[in-house]
Amino acid sequence: MVFEALAALEEAVDALSSHIGGPAFLDERDRPRFRYLNPTSLHLQVLKAVRVVSCRLHAAGRLIALGFVQEAAVILRTGHDRGFALFQSTKEDQ
Repeated sequence: MVFEALAALEEAVDALSSHIGGPAFLDERDRPRFRYLNPTSLHLQVLKAVRVVSCRLHAAGRLIALGFVQEAAVILRTGHDRGFALFQSTKEDQ
């Protein structure tokens, strides 16, 4: 169940990110960085989804390492639900 939830989250992020493309590299002398040139609400949703997946993975891995398997499953499940909510709102917006 945990790995299914994790796979579903990754699929949702991949599906969202395929709609926005990659950021452009701004080679400024004092502050080189990557940036989306024309950000929309979809960009925000993708970045939030990436953060959810990343944070959930790290927290779940830590909890499992400490023996808190059930708590890790709860974290992954809530992230799973949120990932699908983000994906559904994006589909409705288009």
